[in-house]
Amino acid sequence: LKHILLKHQNFNLSPDDDKLRSEYLSQIIIIIQERTSMIRNIPEQAPYFWIEPNLNRKTLLQIQNADMILEKLVSYLSHCEFTNDNLSLVLQQFSDEQKLPYGKLMALVRHSITGGMPGPGLLQVMEVLGRNAVQQRLHKAMNTLKDRTRLIK
Repeated sequence: LKHILLKHQNFNLSPDDDKLRSEYLSQIIIIIQERTSMIRNIPEQAPYFWIEPNLNRKTLLQIQNADMILEKLVSYLSHCEFTNDNLSLVLQQFSDEQKLPYGKLMALVRHSITGGMPGPGLLQVMEVLGRNAVQQRLHKAMNTLKDRTRLIK
């Protein structure tokens, strides 16, 4: 997988990039193995593990106050344990507190983190990406929404 990724022109990775560490690649293979039969297909099926996705403003705007929700979520996630099980509990609690249906929250988060691409469970993706990458992507989605708000006004 490492050799495939190094040859992939869209990823612009160097051999010592953290996104090419054996542990990171192994975690990806484990969670995506049910969705692909060939390792060489992983970069095309799940590019969000190596590059930030392009975000669709229209999709992000489908949830009212999405920028404020994402801002609160970034803060909410800043101190929690970043494991699949704990993220499930934390996101459910956040959804309840915000009075936002869990499915809508997860759609917003999936789009913010993966560009809405199908793939392994979102919580697994978040765990593998890690807190910093997840928070950076949520910030990017917030900025995308703020840019859109400026264009509308």
